[in-house]
Amino acid sequence: MVEAWFGILTRKSVRRGSFDTVRALIRHLDAYITEWNSHPTPFVWTKDPATIVKKAVRRGR
Repeated sequence: MVEAWFGILTRKSVRRGSFDTVRALIRHLDAYITEWNSHPTPFVWTKDPATIVKKAVRRGR
């Protein structure tokens, strides 16, 4: 789920921005995270764990 959240962060915030300095990027990220945390959206697993594990094992072969 961490990867999903970073995908959202990238799509909705970072790609649209232009940052002159690393400090400006950090301030932007802090503001985005603060806003996200004020209206959090939980992630919900849509598959049971056994299905996910089975698919991961198949890919590993």
